[in-house]
Amino acid sequence: MSLGQSDPESGIVGVFSRAADAYDRIGPPVFAHFGRWLVERTSPAAGASVLDVATGRGAVLFPAARKVGPTGRAVGLDLSAAMVQETAADIGHSGWRHIEVKRGDAEHLDFPDASFDQVLCGFALWFFPHPEHALREFFRVLKPGGVIGVTAWAQECPVLRWCPRRAGVVLAGNGSGTEPKPQFRRD
Repeated sequence: MSLGQSDPESGIVGVFSRAADAYDRIGPPVFAHFGRWLVERTSPAAGASVLDVATGRGAVLFPAARKVGPTGRAVGLDLSAAMVQETAADIGHSGWRHIEVKRGDAEHLDFPDASFDQVLCGFALWFFPHPEHALREFFRVLKPGGVIGVTAWAQECPVLRWCPRRAGVVLAGNGSGTEPKPQFRRD
């Protein structure tokens, strides 16, 4: 587990696991709003493959699945087994076959290189102990010409300031010889 703990149910993963059944169902629908917004801004094409890292209850995953349609693929990934279980139940009720959720670690993505047209991450990058490892993994599983979309709570979020400065350094160490040239846009 990359969250710096031997017991995945302690620390931040435990907090999200305990909140899984009510997560994004109480209070203002902020996650759903920004999940739709992130998908609209990154605009995945019909038939595209999208990975939603730290999917939680699918605030980004479900809009992405709608956008890519039945010829596409939407995969949600979360470290919390409880979040994965709850989101899997929602997927089961949806009847969609082009959407799935898996348990996994953002810093060690269990997908082949160049697997996705887009990698999205809503309000989570700062939870990762080593965001540079997660970012490197995002680019590793991204197809050439693909899009990475990340949301944060404020324009002055330290992670958003870090990304443009560090992306070149992080990517230079991927060893592929064909490092992508990231473009950053703040909306």
